[in-house]
Amino acid sequence: MTLGGKEVTVFRKGNQVLINGVKITQADNVARNGVMHTVNNWLVAPVL
Repeated sequence: MTLGGKEVTVFRKGNQVLINGVKITQADNVARNGVMHTVNNWLVAPVL
């Protein structure tokens, strides 16, 4: 669920994870202030 209260679809296909059809290409990249996941396309926020 987004901060705006909208649902997202998370799908696992083999070793791939997709969020609303967008593939996570690199997961769990540790940064100084958190963790980052790299995706292969834009994750567009739904219209409020």
